[in-house]
Amino acid sequence: MAVYFFGSMQGIIEYALTELEMELLESAPDFILARINNIFM
Repeated sequence: MAVYFFGSMQGIIEYALTELEMELLESAPDFILARINNIFM
């Protein structure tokens, strides 16, 4: 049950990060995107 929960949360977080990165790609400098990736990867 816990594995399923964490798996679902990981999918939700990855989806949220993808949406966030898509919004920031055209407006944020590359080093900010790199910092976000380093924090979550």
